[in-house]
Amino acid sequence: MTAAETISAFERSLITEDEAIEQAMADDLNDLYRRAVLELAPHLVAQAIHSRHLPC
Repeated sequence: MTAAETISAFERSLITEDEAIEQAMADDLNDLYRRAVLELAPHLVAQAIHSRHLPC
C-alpha cells in the first residue's frame, strides 16, 4: 500500500490511526501525510530532503 492509499483507508475508517502508522512504517500521522505528499509530488522530494521539512 502506498502512503496515499493508507491515508485513504484511514480517512474512510477502514483502518485505525495506529494501523495506518504501522502499515506505512511512519513515525506518526504527520509523517504519514508528509510521505503521501512526497509520493504525489515527486518534485518536492529534493527540496524536502534539503530543508528537512515541507514548505508552508
